[in-house]
Amino acid sequence: MLRDYLSHPSTHVPVLMITGYAEKHVVEAARDAGVTEFLAKPVTVDGLGARLMSVIENPRQFISSGTFVGPDRRRRQLPVEEDMRQSADCGRCRY
Repeated sequence: MLRDYLSHPSTHVPVLMITGYAEKHVVEAARDAGVTEFLAKPVTVDGLGARLMSVIENPRQFISSGTFVGPDRRRRQLPVEEDMRQSADCGRCRY
């Protein structure tokens, strides 16, 4: 609903979605709904900080088409630091 009215300022507000559901179809649906960044639980301070810094330092271009308004869904693949893939509680856990 944030993206429904092109003339409203909220249309361009970055949206960070935090959820326990990280299945591919959920991530794709969130992206297609206009979510700017996605963070799956368990959330760490480092993970949240990285997503917030991404929104601030690397803002994504907003686009508008007949069926979509929001951040460009195409993304460059950037390497993720190893510690960002691990839970703070478990060095073996990856998500």
